[in-house]
Amino acid sequence: MEILSPSQRFLLLEYLAVLRHHLNEWLIVEAKLADGTGEDMTSAGVGELLQRLFPGYEGRILICNKTEVLMVIKWGTAESPTQLTKKVRAELPENTCEMITTTPTREGLRKIELMIAPPAAGENPFYKARLARRENIFLLADDDMYIRSLTKVGLKGLGTVIEAGEGTQAVAAYKAHNPDILLLDIHMPGLSGQEVLEQVKAWDPSAYVIMLSADSSRENVQWTHQHGAKGFLTKPFNKAKLLEWVDACPTIK
Repeated sequence: MEILSPSQRFLLLEYLAVLRHHLNEWLIVEAKLADGTGEDMTSAGVGELLQRLFPGYEGRILICNKTEVLMVIKWGTAESPTQLTKKVRAELPENTCEMITTTPTREGLRKIELMIAPPAAGENPFYKARLARRENIFLLADDDMYIRSLTKVGLKGLGTVIEAGEGTQAVAAYKAHNPDILLLDIHMPGLSGQEVLEQVKAWDPSAYVIMLSADSSRENVQWTHQHGAKGFLTKPFNKAKLLEWVDACPTIK
């Protein structure tokens, strides 16, 4: 897989034009280095890491600037993007890599963001407690009993599931149980899911929140990502989609 310099950006654009007939087989990976990552982790180093980890894949890697790397890779449709994240995360210092997904384009092109930062989250007392805990805890906040039942079946055997049927109860349950994952419906009585997200993130910036909604409009998805949610599940969802996000959570045992 070829690495391109910033001055070769046009080569990546030309490459993307060639892919337009099979976009659903391709994946855009945007790796971002946060402030304070350190001299031992550079964008060029991340580019070399991606090149080394995926030698048999078709694609291109662009070193955009000092803090951003863009990779276009033929990932296929069989494997989840979370598998790529796990492979990258295994090569980095513990608790330094988080994944965020974005809505696929209308043509089916998928994109994920890898946020690479110092392991500051590990200093967060709530995050440290989740890492040290021996069991997984899930908080499922949704006023739809059918969705709660369906989700509990999908999580069976993976840990304890705490349920909340309205927003105020969800905030209280989060503070009481410090869950590894909060599965949060957008439309709930009392506080909305968006209000719950804002309160939870203000209390615990390391919270791992997946939003749930039957309304997967671009505006909804973008808002949740902008306000700290890790991902978005469109209801009704299947077990495989649910477990992709469980598998991507760094504190899940």
